[in-house]
Amino acid sequence: LEFIAHEMEKETSIIAIFKHLLLSSGKAVSYEVCDLLISFLVEHIDEVGVHGDEDCESQANSTTEGYNPSHSSLTCSSSKRAHHLFLLFCLDFSSLNKFPKNEIVLRPHLQKLISECFRRSTEGPLSGSGHYMNMLRSLFRVITGGKFEESYKELLPLIPSVLNGLFRIFTLTEDDALRLVIVELSLTIPARLSVLLPHLPLLMKLGLIPALQSNHGDLNNLGLRTLEFWIDNLSADFLFPILAQQSSTMGELMVSLTRHLHPAPYPYGLLCLRILGKLGGKNRIFM
Repeated sequence: LEFIAHEMEKETSIIAIFKHLLLSSGKAVSYEVCDLLISFLVEHIDEVGVHGDEDCESQANSTTEGYNPSHSSLTCSSSKRAHHLFLLFCLDFSSLNKFPKNEIVLRPHLQKLISECFRRSTEGPLSGSGHYMNMLRSLFRVITGGKFEESYKELLPLIPSVLNGLFRIFTLTEDDALRLVIVELSLTIPARLSVLLPHLPLLMKLGLIPALQSNHGDLNNLGLRTLEFWIDNLSADFLFPILAQQSSTMGELMVSLTRHLHPAPYPYGLLCLRILGKLGGKNRIFM
């Protein structure tokens, strides 16, 4: 694998071979390749965050299925390798969508993978955080989309450190694209709502309100759906004292909601109206 990774710097089409093996060669082959590849990639995770000169740039292509990495700044050698390792990580993760059994070989590496992503994102320059955060976005999407219960359990001890890490990067970076990735990550953490209850005030400030305030439809939808999920699954007597710990934050939430009260063809007006109805007039307290 080390030899193949080195050759990718000369011939990027080699990545297509891994795409075929992971996504189109049957579950037995995909399982074995996923196992070998994730072990190799985790060993070299420190190389994923390498960035270089701005005069040698390349956009990430659509190599990964259903995933479009952003801001891929590459140099002639080390940054190319970083980019290729990043794409292989995303391919490995995306194989779980087609072959859920691959989760078995990914699961033992989850804690180390996530811990290393945050450690290397916060210890070095924040300019190198993009690949690590985009990797986590791809991973979180796969785990939450597939509802892999055992992976949820594996990540349970990491939830506080994940949220603290996201908050730290969010407050330190001035990169708007990176902030949007962090907002999505905070709202797609692979964990049950019962686990996230102590962290709801932070999730509001870090994820929910910025998602509703953004100009990106996908984030608007994610924020509204998340809030509706909270309201549907938690009683008002339990939810509102948590959300109202800081009145200014709750006021921001209500103002952010009203931004989406528009008639059709605006896509989120009806959803927003339904959420306000489910609040049962509680929103007036904060208006």
